[in-house]
Amino acid sequence: MTIDNRMRTQPPPVSVPAQPSQQPQVIPAAQADIKSFQEILAGKTKAGSLSFSKHAQARMLERDISLSGEAVEKISTAVQKASQKGVRDTLILMDRMAFIVNVPGNVVVTALNDEDVRDNVFTNIDGTVVL
Repeated sequence: MTIDNRMRTQPPPVSVPAQPSQQPQVIPAAQADIKSFQEILAGKTKAGSLSFSKHAQARMLERDISLSGEAVEKISTAVQKASQKGVRDTLILMDRMAFIVNVPGNVVVTALNDEDVRDNVFTNIDGTVVL
């Protein structure tokens, strides 16, 4: 075993310019728009907050599927119905289109137009809602 006796140098210290100290501005709680974690969580999980995965968005673009606000509401209502029955992953058939939705996450996983729905086998779903 050999010992390295060479002198090791440390990098020079880095100087950080001093910044003027600023006092944080204190806002009284009555004026602040502060929400509790529970309120934020309730807002994120409330009914009607349907979201679309990146995959679903890409499929909708590829397949020229566009949804009106009314159509999104219908899908959201169908997800609520599936949730009431204990369904975890549902197939929603609506206006010659199909949507696979993860019910607990309230997320549309994929979307198909009527051409892609034909002669297709849907797996990993445990319920279907027909609108």
